[in-house]
Amino acid sequence: MDDISYLPIITRQVSEKVFIRDIVLILREGRKLRIWTADGGETAVYGKMDQASRFLDGRFCPAMAGLVLNLDMVKKMEGDRVEFLDGRAVSMGRDSYVRTRQRFNIYLRERAASYQAGAEGRPGIPGPG
Repeated sequence: MDDISYLPIITRQVSEKVFIRDIVLILREGRKLRIWTADGGETAVYGKMDQASRFLDGRFCPAMAGLVLNLDMVKKMEGDRVEFLDGRAVSMGRDSYVRTRQRFNIYLRERAASYQAGAEGRPGIPGPG
C-alpha cells in the first residue's frame, strides 16, 4: 500500500480528504461509518470498517467491534469512558474498556520512552524512578 496521509471519502454528493492525523474515531453504525474529526466535525459514509482500516497506522486501536480510536486524540480513560481532546467522549463495555485501556497505557509508555530517549540532556518531564 502506498503511504497516504488521508482517508478518501467519495460519495455522490462529495469527494473529500479526511486527514488521518485529524481522525478522532471511526464508529460503525449499521452500514455507515461515522468519522469524528478533531475540529468537532463528523462525516458519515456507507462503507466497511476494513476498508477504512487499510488507511490507518499504529496510533489507531480497535477498541471493540465497530469502533476504532486514535490514541493521539485520547485525553483520558476513566471508569468506562474515553474522553477525547475535543471534549467528546464514548463509553464502552467492561471487557472492551479494560483491553483498550491496557493498549492506551502501553502507547503512553512507548511515547514517553521515545521522548526521553530523544531528550537526553534536555529539560523535560522527569521519568520514573
